[in-house]
Amino acid sequence: MGTKTSHVRIEVEKLRAIMIRTGLTKGLDHPETLMYSQKLDKYLNCLLEDTRKIKKKK
Repeated sequence: MGTKTSHVRIEVEKLRAIMIRTGLTKGLDHPETLMYSQKLDKYLNCLLEDTRKIKKKK
Protein backbone atom coordinates (compact mmCIF):
# COMPACT_ATOMS: atom_id res chain seq x y z
CA MET A 1 0.00 0.00 0.00
CA GLY A 2 1.23 3.45 -0.84
CA THR A 3 1.80 6.52 1.26
CA LYS A 4 -1.60 7.94 0.29
CA THR A 5 -3.33 4.81 1.55
CA SER A 6 -1.39 4.91 4.81
CA HIS A 7 -2.36 8.54 5.32
CA VAL A 8 -6.02 7.76 4.62
CA ARG A 9 -5.99 4.84 7.08
CA ILE A 10 -4.57 7.09 9.79
CA GLU A 11 -7.25 9.71 9.09
CA VAL A 12 -9.94 7.02 9.22
CA GLU A 13 -8.83 5.95 12.69
CA LYS A 14 -8.65 9.54 13.92
CA LEU A 15 -12.09 10.41 12.57
CA ARG A 16 -13.58 7.19 13.90
CA ALA A 17 -12.34 7.97 17.41
CA ILE A 18 -13.59 11.56 17.24
CA MET A 19 -16.97 10.47 15.86
CA ILE A 20 -17.45 7.87 18.59
CA ARG A 21 -16.47 10.31 21.32
CA THR A 22 -18.78 12.99 19.90
CA GLY A 23 -21.61 10.50 19.53
CA LEU A 24 -21.26 9.37 23.13
CA THR A 25 -21.16 12.90 24.53
CA LYS A 26 -23.55 14.77 22.22
CA GLY A 27 -25.70 12.02 20.78
CA LEU A 28 -25.72 10.06 17.55
CA ASP A 29 -28.04 12.49 15.79
CA HIS A 30 -26.12 15.64 16.77
CA PRO A 31 -24.97 17.66 13.72
CA GLU A 32 -21.32 17.43 14.80
CA THR A 33 -21.49 13.62 15.05
CA LEU A 34 -23.13 13.46 11.63
CA MET A 35 -20.46 15.74 10.17
CA TYR A 36 -17.70 13.40 11.38
CA SER A 37 -19.64 10.43 10.06
CA GLN A 38 -19.83 12.02 6.61
CA LYS A 39 -16.11 12.84 6.64
CA LEU A 40 -15.36 9.27 7.67
CA ASP A 41 -17.52 7.98 4.81
CA LYS A 42 -15.47 10.01 2.32
CA TYR A 43 -12.20 8.55 3.60
CA LEU A 44 -13.60 5.02 3.62
CA ASN A 45 -14.81 5.45 0.04
CA CYS A 46 -11.32 6.61 -0.91
CA LEU A 47 -9.82 3.48 0.64
CA LEU A 48 -12.33 1.29 -1.17
CA GLU A 49 -11.52 2.97 -4.47
CA ASP A 50 -7.77 2.47 -3.92
CA THR A 51 -8.34 -1.19 -3.05
CA ARG A 52 -10.34 -1.72 -6.24
CA LYS A 53 -7.60 -0.08 -8.34
CA ILE A 54 -4.98 -2.36 -6.79
CA LYS A 55 -7.06 -5.47 -7.48
CA LYS A 56 -7.60 -4.42 -11.12
CA LYS A 57 -3.83 -4.12 -11.63
CA LYS A 58 -3.27 -7.75 -10.58
